[in-house]
Amino acid sequence: AVDPVDETLYVSATNGVGAAVIASFDGATGASKGSFSGAGSPSGGFSCPDDLAVDSSHRVNVLDGGRVDQYDPDGTFVKTIYDGLARGPPAAVSVDPGSGEVYVAETGPGGVQVTQFVAGGGSVVHTFDASEVGGVRAMAVNGSGTVYLSDSASPFVKRYASFVGPTV
Repeated sequence: AVDPVDETLYVSATNGVGAAVIASFDGATGASKGSFSGAGSPSGGFSCPDDLAVDSSHRVNVLDGGRVDQYDPDGTFVKTIYDGLARGPPAAVSVDPGSGEVYVAETGPGGVQVTQFVAGGGSVVHTFDASEVGGVRAMAVNGSGTVYLSDSASPFVKRYASFVGPTV
């Protein structure tokens, strides 16, 4: 994931002893800026981070072990965004670059649910029947709230503008 303001690159990696970490690199030079292990979070550390998203406040949102936690760039735990207890396990996390709102795509036997998280909590913005989206490989959100889902059951990326349905 790339910080939209300072272009710091964040990647899931392992450190010298094989522990999962989030490593950061200067986007211009590629120089290492450090790493963090998720210590201080409710889970106590990362198991295998699956997805990352960075907001314009430089906060790193990490999908790991069925939850999405938010960290400051130095690795300080901020809060849990999603605890994985709703529809199904989270499959992707993304941030609206305009508003900074965090989106989480959850998958379950009935389809995919996309939830938008703002300061006061989360609200479901759309549920896609399994016939519409088989699963989520990746998700992106643009500044106008258009959501792009890479469907794991097809070779297509589906675009949803204002959650009125697929437009492509």
